[in-house]
Amino acid sequence: MAGHDITYLLKGCINNDRKCQKELYRQLHGFAMGICYRYANDGTCVELINKGFLNLLRSLHTTDISGHTDYLLMVKERFRLILIRVCVDHYHENNRNGHDGSGMIEAYMGKPIEAIRSLSPLHRMVFNLFVIEGYGHVEISKMLGISLSASRDCLSKARGHLKEQLKLNQL
Repeated sequence: MAGHDITYLLKGCINNDRKCQKELYRQLHGFAMGICYRYANDGTCVELINKGFLNLLRSLHTTDISGHTDYLLMVKERFRLILIRVCVDHYHENNRNGHDGSGMIEAYMGKPIEAIRSLSPLHRMVFNLFVIEGYGHVEISKMLGISLSASRDCLSKARGHLKEQLKLNQL
């Protein structure tokens, strides 16, 4: 199955071929983990990937793949946007249920990604959406249901915390 090209896998997924779905999941898992790892704690990454992959499979039925030249790039971009939405929804669900971020990483491990993961959930979300994903403050404020000034403030605090962590650990 690994030798099949992406068009074969996409057509198989559209036709609910479980082997094609499994292979596409396998091929996209590392990519998806990199995205979810930035937004969520380790324990929830696989759950978020699974939710995102189901949303991707559902969306493939309405996708016209005939006009694209790089199918893998098209699928990855769509999956990236779906995963970001799933992570934002997960943040809202946890925020609504009264989680305050106490499950965040307590000990800074001396690595830049761990410094980002040590941020509070809201600061991490704003930082990732702005710096890594390229969203603007207007989009972020709408996605997260916060004010424009709160988005800017979270980014400023996140950057300050990261600078402090980097100075302390001389990375």
